[in-house]
Amino acid sequence: MKEKIVNFEKIFFIFGFIYFTEPFILFADLSSTKQSVIGSSSLPEVTDSGPLLGLRLIVLGITLLLTCIRYKQIIYLASKRKFLWALVGLIILSSLWSPIPELTFRKGIVFFGVILFGLNVSVRYKLKEQLFILAWAMGILVVMNFIFTLVFPSIGIESGEHAGAWRGLFPQKNAFAKMMVLSAMTFIIAVSDKHKYSSILWIFLGFSTILILLSTSKSALVIFLILLALLSLFKLLRDSYNIAIPLLIIALLVIGSIATFLIGNVETIVSFLGRDISLTGRTGIWSVVISKIAQHLWLGYGYKGFWRGMEGDSADVWYETFFTSPNAHNGFLDLTLELGLVGLLFFMSSFIKNWVRAIAWLRLTTTVEGLFPVMYFAYLVLYNITESTLNDPFVWAIYSAVTSTVLTQPIFSRDL
Repeated sequence: MKEKIVNFEKIFFIFGFIYFTEPFILFADLSSTKQSVIGSSSLPEVTDSGPLLGLRLIVLGITLLLTCIRYKQIIYLASKRKFLWALVGLIILSSLWSPIPELTFRKGIVFFGVILFGLNVSVRYKLKEQLFILAWAMGILVVMNFIFTLVFPSIGIESGEHAGAWRGLFPQKNAFAKMMVLSAMTFIIAVSDKHKYSSILWIFLGFSTILILLSTSKSALVIFLILLALLSLFKLLRDSYNIAIPLLIIALLVIGSIATFLIGNVETIVSFLGRDISLTGRTGIWSVVISKIAQHLWLGYGYKGFWRGMEGDSADVWYETFFTSPNAHNGFLDLTLELGLVGLLFFMSSFIKNWVRAIAWLRLTTTVEGLFPVMYFAYLVLYNITESTLNDPFVWAIYSAVTSTVLTQPIFSRDL
């Protein structure tokens, strides 16, 4: 009986990670698919009805049940996450000033559930086990997207401006590509461990890399290559006290951020150098978004309260840029839009604290899983420069699990 419960938990957490990537959104409402392909956050109401609502209630219900079973460990873990809980509290409270208070409150409760999911993963498993649970989830996701696109190419392959680019089960090729980058990064770290399923992980890695290329996302390819370089430098940092290593890591992050920015704004740069200078591309969106942030500087527009198409303040961005963007194409700007400088402060305080702790994990361990936290944080930094990855529940589920682990689980140090 105990073994069945253990297996059920593992299967549930694997499924939970897959669910939080929202791979089923294309089937939620086929009449909304044409609109939703422009970005994953353009239609937040899509998953609030029908079968997906039932699926969400099941996932969050089981999460709540597991939380009640392990409430003592969860309370202890939660007590160490002050900045994260401050962010959760701000998200729920933002329904008080949001233009859509009911949706903001509902989405805030879901966000709370996502964080609880991550805490349960951290309580139940050590970091190495978390890495392989995530690897299995990502492997299944890779196979699902590959098969789906082969069977339904008219849906899984984009037409129009990005004709031929694979997007799989995701609403847009960039959303698909960033998930494949994360999966490839996870597999690269996992295969470094001598595991009985290493050959399967290598196959998953191969498929992930192929799918990155098939997405035709230049930003994804650049970020993937930067992450590969960072992985090598982080391994050197683990084995050396040479001050040059952390300086190289910082330099690569800065250069990589600039490269990601340039790749993501090719149209604007070309326009500036030789054609009409107009408010287009990501920099154009950022300019208008920053002006909107200034109007609600401290607390923002409320969680999910800004990007509402033609019904909200996002209409001003659309009119001024002539582009129906579903988000700011920058995670940090979107966070500030919704929760103001207060929300950004809470997140950055949590992020920096965990980054420092992750470096300690890297330096004091020799196992493969010690590499994952710093690599995941690097992924978040790089991907939130030209995309809004902080909008994704999946990102927060991993963030909650990994950061809770590095803050509370003991480090089994090597001899230094």
